Amino acid sequence: MIHAAPQGQHYAFEPIPSFYHDLESKFGKTVSVFPYAVAEYQNKTTFNVVENAPAYSGLMKRKYDL
Repeated sequence: MIHAAPQGQHYAFEPIPSFYHDLESKFGKTVSVFPYAVAEYQNKTTFNVVENAPAYSGLMKRKYDL
């Protein structure tokens, strides 16, 4: 999107801390990066981060096979 609209305002939302820091390091000067999950309503909750399998991270705890 930065290349398609270089004059635009760009936002990224990433609740997984390590991914957030990577985005902030790579795009922080051209993109506003926020360490939040996005939903269709405003609320506060716990975000479960699965360090060894980040794809299983989310608002609900899930069972996973590793």
